Amino acid sequence: MENLLAIKKALYQLCVKSVEEKIEITREAIKSADEAAIHEDKNSMADKYETGKAMLDLEKEKLETQLASTVMLKKHLSKINPSEEEETTAFGSLVITNQGRYFFSVGLGTLKYENQDYFVISLISPIGKALEGKKVGETVVFQNKKFTIEGIA
Repeated sequence: MENLLAIKKALYQLCVKSVEEKIEITREAIKSADEAAIHEDKNSMADKYETGKAMLDLEKEKLETQLASTVMLKKHLSKINPSEEEETTAFGSLVITNQGRYFFSVGLGTLKYENQDYFVISLISPIGKALEGKKVGETVVFQNKKFTIEGIA
């Protein structure tokens, strides 16, 4: 089997990069919202101004919530030691099954690495809960499918 620890390290770096990019994009959007608010202040026509300002404030609030959430994802990722090999599926594990490849960290969806899809998901996801604490060779049934664990890093 391929070097799972090297794959785990590469996936970890892809996750960190993805989260950092989301943080930067959100910060830029907040900056744009701030600039739009300044522009809106200069274009004040009573009711129109109040409506526009309220919409900009709501957008900025939404972006700030999104930023806080993404910063929290980065904080959770920082708790993973990508050099640590696991014997059972746990937070930070790369798990290879006959049904797919999973990196249990934070919910980022599917990442591609060396032409393979990896599901980057949380342990609190349904499949994460089903596979948590399992070892190589163990089988779980999830949504009427048998998942046999072929490798863990």
